Amino acid sequence: MAPAGFRFKSIKSGLTLGDRLRQAREKQKLTLADVENQIGIRAKYLSALEEGRYSALPKGSYLRGFLLSYAEFLGLPKEKILEIWQKEEKNISIEPPKFKTERLPKTSGFFITPRLVSIFLSIVLVISIGGYVFYQVRDLIAAPILEIFSPKDESVTSQEIIEVRGKTEPGSIVKINGQPIDVNPTGEFQEEVFLRSGLNVLEVTAESRTKKVSRKTIILDYRETQKPF
Repeated sequence: MAPAGFRFKSIKSGLTLGDRLRQAREKQKLTLADVENQIGIRAKYLSALEEGRYSALPKGSYLRGFLLSYAEFLGLPKEKILEIWQKEEKNISIEPPKFKTERLPKTSGFFITPRLVSIFLSIVLVISIGGYVFYQVRDLIAAPILEIFSPKDESVTSQEIIEVRGKTEPGSIVKINGQPIDVNPTGEFQEEVFLRSGLNVLEVTAESRTKKVSRKTIILDYRETQKPF
């Protein structure tokens, strides 16, 4: 019920139902807590009525009862309040439920697919062909590799017979001072050479199948040992 001596107020057009309820309450200098104590409706429901948040209120007859009790307490015409509420309720747009789209977690694993296998095999094939072509071209334009393991160049020896050991590319022809020597299938060779007293110059050559020649020169100082009398 409205306080004693309180007259029903006319409702101004252009305001929402919630605005009218709030203005009427504020003119009487009442807080939501004051109204709750007077009519027994919780302040959160009164606030929802003033803000037009009907979804936060109990449905059906409870909502209607809250509204009529609040309007009567504030001295507002209940019929007009119901009319405004019914119009506003019809205009409330019901938003469709929002479905939360969840992104699938990104996987950090590495998957082998037929396409990756094909790419990998293609790369291996290209590298293999490239390597083969490189070695073939190198054999055509470059002289064969020639390494001498012993004896060391510019060394002194007291041995009349020394062994020349080394390695070249398979299929190459090796010569020592113009004399061909045997080369095994892996390209390794070893040959005994007789030395003269004093300085000896050994020229070792390796000739490839394309007639490219590599040369190494070894200088040895052969010093005969003095035989005791």
